[in-house]
Amino acid sequence: MKNDTTISFKVSKCIEQELSQYAHDHYMSKSDFIRNAIIEKLQDIEDSNFINKVIQKKGKTYTHEEVLRELEL
Repeated sequence: MKNDTTISFKVSKCIEQELSQYAHDHYMSKSDFIRNAIIEKLQDIEDSNFINKVIQKKGKTYTHEEVLRELEL
């Protein structure tokens, strides 16, 4: 038994046309494209939250330029 849920939303005709063309050109369904986009966005948010937590715990951070200068590179 599948645990899939249907979600519907509205987009402009222009966005729908671009989505249809992209999906067609890449041999995928519009649903697959949207599902993958949502998953990627949620993963990006999760990664960003993790990075922010690490930064808050670590204290001082250094820019790339500061590291190069400190290492005399």
